[in-house]
Amino acid sequence: RQMCIRDRNIVIGGASGAAPVLIGWTATGTSLEIGAWVLFLLVFTWTPAHFWALAIENKEDYEEADFPMLSTQETFERTSIFIALYSCATVIVSIIAAPISPIPTGKKDKSLSLVKTPGLTILSAIFSLLN
Repeated sequence: RQMCIRDRNIVIGGASGAAPVLIGWTATGTSLEIGAWVLFLLVFTWTPAHFWALAIENKEDYEEADFPMLSTQETFERTSIFIALYSCATVIVSIIAAPISPIPTGKKDKSLSLVKTPGLTILSAIFSLLN
């Protein structure tokens, strides 16, 4: 069966959860650069995997409240597939974000070097797998 809109409540909510990144970036008085959009995408892709994993853990509570979550509408296996897909997307966005995300250095903002990217990628992958 295809996912319907009620199964995607967390995906839709991910956009509103990631919006503060754009709002905060804009509040600094700068335009929305690519870094802001990549950070938005990072939060957006992370949110479903995170909340679906929590929903599996609390499936009975969601069923009792008659609240449609992916874990209450689909099998554990299918929910796990969606978690894996969004986790992989989060890792990919993390890899994209690393070389372009500004970090404060006290001097002119610099991007994370490609030397640091592999370590961050490994940590991101571990975090996604544990999530």
